[in-house]
Amino acid sequence: MNSIKIHKKQPTFLELLNTISGWRDTENIFLFNCNVMASPVQLVLLNVETMHYLQVMWSLRSDLNENQRDFIMCSIASWVQSVYESKDGISSSLAVHIFTVNISKLLSQVARTYEASADLPEEAISEWNEFFSQTVYNLLLHIYVQLAESLMSSDVSRSQEHLLAWMGEAVTCCPKDQLMSLQLESTGAESSPTCQIETILHHFCPMLLSRVYCIQIAAYHILNKIINDLHSLESSKVSTVSLTEDICVKKLENLNTVDSEPNLAAEATAAKYPHFEDDDENGRQPNEILMETLMKSWKGIETHLDPSESIDKQFAPSHCTLGYLLTWKLQLHFLRTASSELRADYLRYLETLNLITVLLEDIFSLIPETLVSAYQCRKDELSIANIAFKKKLSCTSAPSSDKLLQNVACLMFEEALETIPATVRQWWRKQDRAFASFIDNFTKLFISPVLCNKEIQNILSLDMNLENIVIRARSTSREIVAVYTMDDVSIEMVIALPDNYPLGSISVRSEQRKGISNSISKKWLLQLNLFLQHQNGNIMDGLRLWKRNIDKKFEGVEECTICCCVVHGTNFQLPKIQCKICRKKFHSICLYKWFNESQNSSCPLCRTLF
Repeated sequence: MNSIKIHKKQPTFLELLNTISGWRDTENIFLFNCNVMASPVQLVLLNVETMHYLQVMWSLRSDLNENQRDFIMCSIASWVQSVYESKDGISSSLAVHIFTVNISKLLSQVARTYEASADLPEEAISEWNEFFSQTVYNLLLHIYVQLAESLMSSDVSRSQEHLLAWMGEAVTCCPKDQLMSLQLESTGAESSPTCQIETILHHFCPMLLSRVYCIQIAAYHILNKIINDLHSLESSKVSTVSLTEDICVKKLENLNTVDSEPNLAAEATAAKYPHFEDDDENGRQPNEILMETLMKSWKGIETHLDPSESIDKQFAPSHCTLGYLLTWKLQLHFLRTASSELRADYLRYLETLNLITVLLEDIFSLIPETLVSAYQCRKDELSIANIAFKKKLSCTSAPSSDKLLQNVACLMFEEALETIPATVRQWWRKQDRAFASFIDNFTKLFISPVLCNKEIQNILSLDMNLENIVIRARSTSREIVAVYTMDDVSIEMVIALPDNYPLGSISVRSEQRKGISNSISKKWLLQLNLFLQHQNGNIMDGLRLWKRNIDKKFEGVEECTICCCVVHGTNFQLPKIQCKICRKKFHSICLYKWFNESQNSSCPLCRTLF
């Protein structure tokens, strides 16, 4: 029924709702808090039609009074309790199946409204968050986890898939607070403050690799809610897993054979000064359970492929490839929400295993070249990407497998460019001319307008000024202006984003300066340019890093004479390694690079052997 007809008959619908809510006390027709399998089919169907009616009424939620809203909320809670009491027949009983699907539809509609806080009074939102959602999801998630785990590796029937899809749509609306308080069966022997996060990971990470599409999507959305909390889990751990103990598949080994001529100077330096390389090159392993899932997902793909090839859509089952991409989406979200220092550590670990290179190659093996030519003539830049591939991953609507994987791959590249732009830029510059040109055109067409607009809007809409720096944006020219002031010193810097941002080089120029020499001004601009080009983050992250570098300089901290910076642009460390003769300090990663390239282990300034 369309919304125009509903609003024309609004008074009638509201009066009917009052009548139905009155039956709760006078008629024994509602299947509340009971076993549905023991009820007549006609009564089950009457309750299902009532659920349909309440879905219609919820579209008029702004016109509902408190009693009418309470009736809908209490009905949902009681019907979910009935599903829980009927869980033994959820796969075998058609009546329970239909009942569960329709209460899941009603619940997902109501929960999404509360999630968006749309057209609802604060008291109703508070009541939902504090009482109803806790009651409902504590029951429904237990049923869903049990059902999904039992069917995860099976070929399910269409009716089972329909049931899982709508239950998945409902459980993905579970508020994060309720998810964190859910009492799922623990898979570990010990209890700890972070035990709940690990329990959720242990239950839902394997679901990413399910053969059933809707189970994979529901698992992704649920895990995505807790990704931010993984950092508190990781901070309590020290990564002890050796790189040699990782599941390195054949493709990763093949990548390591490129440029395999031994660098004797590098080997000698590494042997003599192992602490330089260990500290700065190996990095830190991201969350162990996520990493294990990532490697398992690649293993699932690799068994169907020649190890020298990228993902081949004709041979790798779509659920294997989708699980691999979804796990990487979570991994990128994990990196994006990490601090700059931790993100650098995690990236070094992933790059040591060549996992980033593998991911980027696999992404473009799923993106057809015709996608660029199909949209290249359009002028409405910001809408192109939305038309081409911006689709929300929904449990209840699955496109064809090829289209689905193409959409997810395109989204993955956008997220990679947003999260680790410097790493992607370095990879792009190593590609052959034809492939690099395709990547460049794809980025200009689909990604750059979105990310440039996001950078500009972040600065225009948020109070993101740093201490001593005032920032403003020029949206039409894709420029960001930062004015740094310290006592009587000031400099205005203009950051211009290229049309293929963030692949292309960002230009930085100074329009005004006061109290500083031309040489210092040029040095500061060069440092800002280096930070913007080589750090994996957004423009604000680069400005923060540059400001920290300048502040340390004013505090009297000596800069590393190799890179001419106080704070290193990739690992954010201060100079620590000191020459015993000239007393100058260097970044360990800069010194290691110096030893490599000069093929000796002397101080860059006084030439004394370390």
